[in-house]
Amino acid sequence: MKILNFVSMIFLVLSGLNWGLLTSFNFNLVDYILGQVWLDNIVYIIMGLSAIYAALNWKQLITTKQLSRR
Repeated sequence: MKILNFVSMIFLVLSGLNWGLLTSFNFNLVDYILGQVWLDNIVYIIMGLSAIYAALNWKQLITTKQLSRR
């Protein structure tokens, strides 16, 4: 489960960076890295699934030792 949490966070950060760059500078990071429409679509699907996973497991994700300040 820790691996799934880590992968989910990676894709959430990538998603946030992509949206920030896209809205600020009209630069699509995913398209720049992958360059293929079908690969872009797969990454966007994974980003969406990561967001759903994080929303459903929010309490577990914020109370793990890696993310907690305690």
